Amino acid sequence: IYIAFPALFPLAIQRMVMAKDVHQIKKAFISNSLINFIFLACMLIIGLYTHIVAPHAEAKTALFSVISMLSPLVKGLVIFGLLALLISTINACLNVACVAVVQDIFLPFYKKELSEAKKLTIAKLFLVGIGVFATILAMLGSKIFFTAYFIFFINGSKKTYQTIAVYN
Repeated sequence: IYIAFPALFPLAIQRMVMAKDVHQIKKAFISNSLINFIFLACMLIIGLYTHIVAPHAEAKTALFSVISMLSPLVKGLVIFGLLALLISTINACLNVACVAVVQDIFLPFYKKELSEAKKLTIAKLFLVGIGVFATILAMLGSKIFFTAYFIFFINGSKKTYQTIAVYN
């Protein structure tokens, strides 16, 4: 049942929404199911291999202990594969977010018809903006709450200042 009705992550939803007919949606569901099956099978194989090679490893660090037991070349390939998977997933989610922002938020307010090339250019600008914003948030780390408070303080109105004064 799980493979027949796959987890709907943003890229799969985008493929289904952009489909021209029901047949393409069916193909999207089937391909998503196969990808999920392969992914879950890989997780099962890695889990069984870890249990055989390092049976006393903690669950949180089992993968790292198995990677540390490999040769340097294989370690590099595993790390390369994990980073490629991570970057591919982030890229897919960012692309879906940018297309959704342009189609659902930007275009209804713009009121003029844009060509597909202009829409793509705007989506790329949103992609760069979201990436810069995410980088800034990542660099702030534990200072995120201070930053949020600072933004609220800067954008606060007279009523907000009165509310802060009452609570103090």
